[in-house]
Amino acid sequence: MKTRLTKSYLAGRAALLASLTLLAASSLAATAPSSLEARRGDRIEGVWDSQVTIVDCQSGTVLAGFRGLGMFIRGGSLTQTNNMPPALSSPSFGRWARTEAGYYTATFEFFRFLPDGTFSGVQKVTRDIQLEAGGDSFTSDVSFETYDTTGNLIATGCGTETATRVID
Repeated sequence: MKTRLTKSYLAGRAALLASLTLLAASSLAATAPSSLEARRGDRIEGVWDSQVTIVDCQSGTVLAGFRGLGMFIRGGSLTQTNNMPPALSSPSFGRWARTEAGYYTATFEFFRFLPDGTFSGVQKVTRDIQLEAGGDSFTSDVSFETYDTTGNLIATGCGTETATRVID
């Protein structure tokens, strides 16, 4: 009789444990992000298609706009290009870093050329990026510095950017 009670008690405990495990697993599955969200989350790595608007830093008046394509590489490397005439600038290379949840900073440089192909200097671009909660888009404040061939600062500027993720 004691053996039957012990077996019955153990079977009841096992059923209770299995039920609790199933309940906990279903609760976690209901609240867990999808695999795509988990992969993206607060991660900027990937390829982004962006629209950049250059503005007057004082008045905010729109001066120019162009499309960009950038790749944020795991570990903090960055490469950028845009739809400007390729004879006027080189590809851009730089670094990015996460500053806090959902926020990043990125800096890159590229060579500038005159229409005749003569090297005219370097441009350094800095972006303060805010990643949207789902990880599919971001906005950024852009600032840039233009240097001549001897490294003297000759111009500064401002802009904004909106970007959409193309590839994770």
